[in-house]
Amino acid sequence: MNAERIRCCVPFCGRTFSREKVGFPREIICGKHFRAIGPRTKQQYRGINRKLKKWPDDERLFRLHDLNWRRAKRQAIEAAAGLI
Repeated sequence: MNAERIRCCVPFCGRTFSREKVGFPREIICGKHFRAIGPRTKQQYRGINRKLKKWPDDERLFRLHDLNWRRAKRQAIEAAAGLI
């Protein structure tokens, strides 16, 4: 795989994203798999990201973001595997 591309974190998903366009993240969920995430998790994810833009140095928000990211990733993988 090319070093300038980031793969979707869902196993066997072939979607990739340009590292230049995405920026910092080491992991990403493609749009198809992001839609499979529960509405509450998506709402929390967007709200936490909005707050992180406002308060970028808040450690509590970073921990919440990490927990929410893991939950979203787990839900996307489970939905792709047909477990949900």
